[in-house]
Amino acid sequence: MKKLLVLWVAAVCCTVTFAQSSQIATLNHQGQIKTYYGAQALVDAHNDAANGDVITLSIGSFNGVDITKAVTIRGAGMGMSTTEDALPTIINSDFTIDVPSSTTANLVMEGIFHDGYISYKQATRPMFIKCRFYDFITFQTGSQLTDATFMHCKFSWIAELIGSGSIINSVSLKYILKGFSATNCIFMSDFGENITNSTLTNCIIGAENPIAYSNYVNHCIVFAPKIYYKYFDGETILDDLPVSATNQIVERDSIFETFDFTYYESDEESLSDTEWFKLSEKGKTYLGDDEKEVGIYGGKMPFDPRTTTPQITKCNVAAKSTADGKLSVDIEVSGIE
Repeated sequence: MKKLLVLWVAAVCCTVTFAQSSQIATLNHQGQIKTYYGAQALVDAHNDAANGDVITLSIGSFNGVDITKAVTIRGAGMGMSTTEDALPTIINSDFTIDVPSSTTANLVMEGIFHDGYISYKQATRPMFIKCRFYDFITFQTGSQLTDATFMHCKFSWIAELIGSGSIINSVSLKYILKGFSATNCIFMSDFGENITNSTLTNCIIGAENPIAYSNYVNHCIVFAPKIYYKYFDGETILDDLPVSATNQIVERDSIFETFDFTYYESDEESLSDTEWFKLSEKGKTYLGDDEKEVGIYGGKMPFDPRTTTPQITKCNVAAKSTADGKLSVDIEVSGIE
């Protein structure tokens, strides 16, 4: 009976995932499931949700909603995989994150593709996992994140992370870091006030100004995108650091296997969605404090865009059951093992 029930659930999931005519969101509130359809499905689910609830989104494009509750939002993925094409869950409009610290639940977002502006006022212990962002910035002066975690994320334009937390095995074109720790990340080019009061370990860092003394940088390789080795004022990138002996300055083009930008009409750069920053053979010779390569494919948790929750990638259901009442179902599930 249990096996038949599992098979029935799988068949229902297949129907939802592959035979849907519109976007679908489900809201899990204390074990009770409610389903929403269409572009407004995420908006409607969030409006009905309470702190601690789980919203699951199908593939497809959903209208955004200002997130004011500590909910879990799970999508099907950020899009293209390093090994296979995957359809993304897209949130297609700008939104704000403003989750009061009074709640004991955490905001979690996983497997989302976003190509606009996300601004945050506040959030305590939020987690962002395997998401593709474009512009992730503060809402106003004084906005900050508290004990935030970003893991396996891609910021195609700007990651402005202020407050406290960690960013792990992630990549960003432009960056502002204040009070964060970064491990096995790639930061292509600094933006604005750059980094202060942060710790960077086993990272690849593009810096257009010397890295400030308030940071601790260890086992990183650093490059200047426009001027290799020296700046016009004669300072090197690492001179102001309290410890720099374990870091190296390199030429950018020597460490990446490929290097691809997308340019908009305004000539602004953005990380291409087909670029995954594999290191060249020379780049792989630069090792972190764990004796593994620096950057997003090193460390204990190498970058992988696949979501932590399994996704049904293929489902073939027979048109009718056999004479003895059996129904043939062929299911393929993709996920991190």
